Amino acid sequence: GLLIKKYFEENNFVQSNLESFNGFIDWRFQKLVDEIGSATPAVIPPETEEVSFTFGKIRIEKPSLIEADGAKRKIAPVEARMRDLTYAAPIFMEVSMVIDGKERERAELQVAELPIMLKSKLCYLHGLSKEELIVAGEDPLDAGGYFIINGTERALSLLEDLAANNIFVAKVKSGPVTHHARIFSSSPQYKIPHSLERTKDGQLLLSFAGFKRIPLTVVLKALGFAKDSDLPKLINLEGSDEDIYLNLFDFVDMKSEKDGQDFIAKSMGILPDDEQKYQRVNYMLDNFLLPHIGAKADDRQKKAVFLGRMAKKLLLYKAGKIKKDDRDHYMNKRARLSGDLLEDLFRANLKILVNDMLYIFQRGVRRGKVLPLTSIVRSKLLTQRMKSAMATGNWTG
Repeated sequence: GLLIKKYFEENNFVQSNLESFNGFIDWRFQKLVDEIGSATPAVIPPETEEVSFTFGKIRIEKPSLIEADGAKRKIAPVEARMRDLTYAAPIFMEVSMVIDGKERERAELQVAELPIMLKSKLCYLHGLSKEELIVAGEDPLDAGGYFIINGTERALSLLEDLAANNIFVAKVKSGPVTHHARIFSSSPQYKIPHSLERTKDGQLLLSFAGFKRIPLTVVLKALGFAKDSDLPKLINLEGSDEDIYLNLFDFVDMKSEKDGQDFIAKSMGILPDDEQKYQRVNYMLDNFLLPHIGAKADDRQKKAVFLGRMAKKLLLYKAGKIKKDDRDHYMNKRARLSGDLLEDLFRANLKILVNDMLYIFQRGVRRGKVLPLTSIVRSKLLTQRMKSAMATGNWTG
């Protein structure tokens, strides 16, 4: 008890949330923009060969407000509360339009207004003494860590999440499936749940990203492990397990990587004579199968090894050699703080902003105009979506 008391004497109760938000402004937001990098419109002016928009540096100012007469000035939290305003700061982003390899236009444009957490780095109350806080009209004991949206104080509640990239095995009570192994594979771009199920007749079936119940043997063959001796090696169980050989039995005729990819193409509904068939299957395997391992063709081998590990864990659990994973144990959980939550919200909404830019540009091209950057980027779009999520709690993801 003494330790905890001592901790809170020295540290603010919402310190972790403040640090998480500061991390969001310092580097996470820039990382999201760098992930997107650039965007290419589908419709371009007739006399050009290629057009692209590239996104560069982010700059976030301190909270301000634009009055009815267009004057911009700083806004204090107390005023936002009294006048039902949002305590937010403008975010600027460098955007350039590149036409046929030459930069045609570059501008720093406002892309949104970000609600600012009280007492964070960008807040006017950051680092003030008790006396200064009283002068600013604040309660000196207020810990901060919340936002003011349309005059209402809103806090982001922490979210408890299952740890990503861990394999969890469990028994299934009823139905055709007896056991399953699950993993939430998470890379900067994607978060994709994967499920490996064992049916009553011993088949191992994999589901992920729009693929439903594809036999594990087929996926491994499509990843380049086409020899029948590969599967027992990948799963690597001591002693024999008839389940492994049952899984091989139905696909003995599949002799090559291409055979496995044909099977997957068929389950995706791709026609047999589609020239792009293998490219499309490989795109799915590289980008959506276990994205945390990587998205390059060279990573397929590692992915197959990982799937072997999943199958091994499932079969060991079925044989009673290991215990079920406790999904409720705190070791298997992660707390998601304000920075993580905002990152999710902005990741989804930045894509929407970029698509909106492309849409406006393409609409202009169809009417025979190349619009300037200022009329392509609508800052209201992101601001409204941010505000509505933070005011209602309807979060993305």
